[in-house]
Amino acid sequence: MRPFKELLADYRTNGASALRNELPDILLAAELLDAKKGFMYFASDVCLDLELWTESQKILEQIAARFDVCDIHHNNMAFCLTSAGQNEAALAHYRKSVELNPDNSSSVRGLALTLHEMGQDEEARDYAVRWRALRPEDTESAELLAELER
Repeated sequence: MRPFKELLADYRTNGASALRNELPDILLAAELLDAKKGFMYFASDVCLDLELWTESQKILEQIAARFDVCDIHHNNMAFCLTSAGQNEAALAHYRKSVELNPDNSSSVRGLALTLHEMGQDEEARDYAVRWRALRPEDTESAELLAELER
């Protein structure tokens, strides 16, 4: 496997699809007990970009078992869970992310959309308003608010 710096540069320049052939080695390296947190997040991000939700979730679980985690970790875990149809579990992670960082617009967005999908429109509206305030240029929040007003 190439050195991490080369993999990261390739990922930043060419995206996750450029690493598809190396993914098995990346995943094996991320599972090692001495794997660094940054490399593990890198492997998880590559999986997210390739829509390999289960693989990304597994790595995120390993990170949480070994290291302190932040709001972005919970946001990524929630995204994996939502993509797998596990909305209740996703909500818990989105909520934890927002608790750790109330300005995490991605998690506020995730809460608004997931709650709406689950039919919890009153709470979804509250988060959609908050999302709109955090990212006024984002038209998706305005569209959701309009839909919730109907």
